Amino acid sequence: MTNGQVHVRLREHPELHEEHGVLRVTPEGSTDSFFVVRTSADVPIALSSVCTHLGCAVELVTGQLVCPCHGSTYALDGTVRRGPAVKPLPRYTARLEPDDVLVIDLGKSA
Repeated sequence: MTNGQVHVRLREHPELHEEHGVLRVTPEGSTDSFFVVRTSADVPIALSSVCTHLGCAVELVTGQLVCPCHGSTYALDGTVRRGPAVKPLPRYTARLEPDDVLVIDLGKSA
């Protein structure tokens, strides 16, 4: 991670080559992670892995993101499917650069 930005080389992650592919990323030197999700053929999105209910770390479970603490469930685009959470997972700004490098700015919400 450099200046709050993470670079993900998409060609190195086959799970992101197909729609609904998900990659959990933990930047070097950090204990916090986030998800990169290919929601369509367009640029993947980057989502916080922190549940908006009480801050537990969500996990990928059978095609959705689930909070193990209180059962909140999120779609792969970060929207709430089932509470108690009422807010979607925050998205980080992400842009695709040459050579299929996705740049995620962890300091900016999309």
